[in-house]
Amino acid sequence: MKDLLSVRAWTAFAAVAVAAAVAAGVSYAATSGITGHAASSSRLYACVLGGVERNELSLSSASATCPRGEQKVSWNISGQRGPLGRRGPKGNTGAPGPKGAIGAAGPKGDTGAPGPKGDTGATGSLASAYLDAYNSTFRAVPINGDLTFDTQTVAPVGITTNAADTAFTVTDAGNYLITVVPLTSAPGGGSTVKLTLNGTVGQFVFGTYVRMLNLAAGDVLTVRDVGPNPGFEDTSAGITIVRIS
Repeated sequence: MKDLLSVRAWTAFAAVAVAAAVAAGVSYAATSGITGHAASSSRLYACVLGGVERNELSLSSASATCPRGEQKVSWNISGQRGPLGRRGPKGNTGAPGPKGAIGAAGPKGDTGAPGPKGDTGATGSLASAYLDAYNSTFRAVPINGDLTFDTQTVAPVGITTNAADTAFTVTDAGNYLITVVPLTSAPGGGSTVKLTLNGTVGQFVFGTYVRMLNLAAGDVLTVRDVGPNPGFEDTSAGITIVRIS
């Protein structure tokens, strides 16, 4: 029992001695050929000679025999791994990084499915006022006489005619689209046709006349031969008046 305690004491002493020697720069003895073997092993071996005044430590190997009077000791080169330490405190939030570059444009997406059919809209209405009429008989037109449009293609709405079918009165104010096809002629070409508004002669009518006029309620339109010679109104000469707003 005493020998066993002595070996353990020497082992502990040897480990401390080697560590102290290395730390302090103290030399220790090593047999040639043994040092390399001892350093390459996972354990270190040494022969220890204890004295009254000093102790001597000589590195050895696992298979070598210590001289008489010396005790062999050994220890691991690396100790066992210690337990995992406690988790440290959370660090401060770092500063925001720089803005990254804009990425490349992605590919074009697939065409979406058709949406549901919408509800049917409210029934609309045509113009709130309209008239379409033409001349059915070839007739003479005196100077300052109005052209006649005696045949209506549809019953007029919001526009009335006089008894001679030469004047057209609008019931409501608004913007009206006026289209006139005079189809007139005169001996020697001396007949001029113009549109009149409330008896005032206005724009020259030649070929097909199309204009937008803003009319007040009760305004009267005619198409007049202003001379200098009397003319003739051909069949199918026509007028169309439509209130669009």
